[in-house]
Parts: sequence; structure tokens; C-alpha cells
Amino acid sequence: MRVWKAFAGGVHALVFSPDGTRLVVAGAAGVKLFDIANDSERWHADQPGKVPQISFTRDGRKVVALNSMRLLVLDAANGRELALHSRRIATFAVPPEPDSLLVLTAGMDIAELRQLKLTDGTVNWKKVLQYHGGITRMELSPDACTLGTVGTWEAMLLDVGTRKARFRQRMKADETRPAALAFSPDGKLLAAAGVAAWLAALRDYRGSWMEPIRAAWLLVRGKEAPAVSPELADARAAHHPGGG
Repeated sequence: MRVWKAFAGGVHALVFSPDGTRLVVAGAAGVKLFDIANDSERWHADQPGKVPQISFTRDGRKVVALNSMRLLVLDAANGRELALHSRRIATFAVPPEPDSLLVLTAGMDIAELRQLKLTDGTVNWKKVLQYHGGITRMELSPDACTLGTVGTWEAMLLDVGTRKARFRQRMKADETRPAALAFSPDGKLLAAAGVAAWLAALRDYRGSWMEPIRAAWLLVRGKEAPAVSPELADARAAHHPGGG
């Protein structure tokens, strides 16, 4: 096990590079990139405010970070700032097309999906989405054909080619604002997790609420997981007496 000192104020997001040789970490004091092979910190880019989302581009040459609803593009080699786009961005996803990014602008009950050029922020296309509540996270499927979004009240799947919604699921009123969203490696499952976990099978769009640990198992294994153990059920009952 290796231990690196990241940020005193805590880590908000982290992700491996596409080739698995680097780890980029976002925290309360900016962004850091660690070289895994050399067991060292390569660079540190100071940024004010929280950085809740970070990603490499598909070629691993750039790092994209969301900072105070602004989109920051950094050179992965040295941390130098390449571009800064201020468009009240709520979340983003990295498509396979070079020098492009999918972003969702912030808004309640309505949002705008845009494809931007990373270098200068030019809008290639945009699509207005009707939404129940605000969108907090989106994720692109491994084959880049489906875009999953989740927000305060609703989860949605969109066809990237047509930019039309294929599926909508209202979220539970007492388990809103999921903080994480992920596709399984084979692209057949989509999970959202916050207070609770929600998982949908993309084949027939059947969605269900379940234990977060079981949803994570399904994503990794890609098949039905065993029932929750009695020990886990007892531990949850002790931690949440009365089912709260």
C-alpha cells in the first residue's frame, strides 16, 4: 500500500489516467497529480474553492476539473492552465472525440446539454433538457452512446446520437441528490448512489433501490449479487434504529 499526502482539507475527487500510470486528485486546495511508477507528486495546481469533479481526457494529455461552476483545463504533463470556461457548469463528461467535452449548465427544472471545444469553449451543439429539479452528475457509457444523468428528483438516460431521452426515473423524496454515478465496464448497468443506491439495467431499463454495497457489487461483477448478509442487515438496523 502507498500513502501520499494530498490536501489538509480533504479529497473531493480522484481518478486514474487512461493508462493507469498517474493519479489526479482534487481537494480543498486545488489539484495534484501523482506518478504511480515513481511514487511521487508530479505537480500541484492551486485553485480556490471546492473541486467536486475531475477527469482525464481520453488521450490522457489533459486534466479537466470543475471548480465553482467553472471548467478548468490543465496540461497533464505539468499542471499548466490551458483554458478556463465560465458557463455555470453543473457537471461534465468526456466523449471520445478529441478536444471536446459534454457539459450540463446549472438550472432548476431546465438544463442545457452542450458539446464544447476544450481549447476555446466554442459550442459545437446544444440541447435543452426539461428536468425535475437540478442535475448534479452525468456519466458517459463505455461505448459513448448513452449519457446517464442524475439530480435532485430524477435520473435520466439520453441517446447521444439523437440527444433524446430514452428513459426517466423519479428519485425517492427522502433519498435525493445522489453524489456519484457510474456505468459498469460492459455498459449494461447504471448506478447512482448517495444516501441510498439506485441501479438500472440498460437492457430493459428496470430500475430498483438497493443496498449501496450490493449495487457496487453488481457494477463490478456485472451479474446478480448474493443477498445482503444477516450481519450487514443487523449492523444497519443497529445504526438506524426504527428503520430511519
